[in-house]
Amino acid sequence: MAALTLADFVDRKIEIKKIQFLGKDGYIRDLSFDSQMEIAQKFSKRSDDEASADDMKMIIAYTLCDEEGNLIFENPVDALKILGKQKADELVDLFNQIQDVNGLSIEKEIKN
Repeated sequence: MAALTLADFVDRKIEIKKIQFLGKDGYIRDLSFDSQMEIAQKFSKRSDDEASADDMKMIIAYTLCDEEGNLIFENPVDALKILGKQKADELVDLFNQIQDVNGLSIEKEIKN
C-alpha cells in the first residue's frame, strides 16, 4: 500500500451527487469539515437544539455546488438572504433531497 502524502489531500476530487431542482440539474456535495465546524460553532450557543430555517439554509449553502464541486454560494451570509427569498416548498424539497442523498440529520449536524 502506498504512503499517504500531502498530494492525496490537495488533489482529492470532491464527490458530487446529481439532483433535480427548479427543473434543472443541480449538484450537491458532502459537508466539509470546516463547514461542519462553522455550523457547530454558530449554533452551539443556542439554548435549544431544534432545527431552524437558518439551519436548513446553511446546510443548503454548504452543499449546493456546480459540476466541479465548487460551492454555488461563496458567502454564507449572502446565501441565507438569497435562500430566504425562495418559495418555501421548493426550498424544503431541495433540503429533503440533500438529506436523502447525504443521510443528513440537521439535529445531528448541529450537535456535531
